[in-house]
Amino acid sequence: MNTLIKSLAGLGLGAALTLTAGSALAAGGGGCGTFTNAEGVEEHLACSTAPIDFTNKGSLQNGAKIFMNYCAGCHSAQYVRHSRIAKDLEIPPELVEKYLMVTTDQIGDHINAEIDPEVQASWFGAAPPDLSLETRLRGDDWVYTYLLSFYEDPSRPWGANNLVLANAAISCIA
Repeated sequence: MNTLIKSLAGLGLGAALTLTAGSALAAGGGGCGTFTNAEGVEEHLACSTAPIDFTNKGSLQNGAKIFMNYCAGCHSAQYVRHSRIAKDLEIPPELVEKYLMVTTDQIGDHINAEIDPEVQASWFGAAPPDLSLETRLRGDDWVYTYLLSFYEDPSRPWGANNLVLANAAISCIA
């Protein structure tokens, strides 16, 4: 699991969404969260700096591929269009249509998971959030830190938990 999460974080997933959806500073500027350590003491988790390089189109394109293959099945990015990914990441539209459009057949459509949120809530306890909104709200560093902050937790249904967002349902990457 850790290898996949590090790949997602390091290969441009956050940057691909940031480039196409925009970004804001991490909410409240208070770091990336708090957690209780093994001794029962609450600690604050500082956000790591996301190594985003907007000139590395290969990494950004790979991030878009990873997002569409692993995340778009459950998560929408409703404020991002497939055509915008093609333009921003310099991917020919025919390749976007062939390899990245798993939720629609129209390149101008938004990225929607196309799953009933009520059904998702019954599976995961809550519907997965729209990731274009999460990136805008929380910022690049928060998303990067979130992806790197999973740890094994046998008490959780999927066997993992997250220091940044406790009790996150991570079925797609567990």
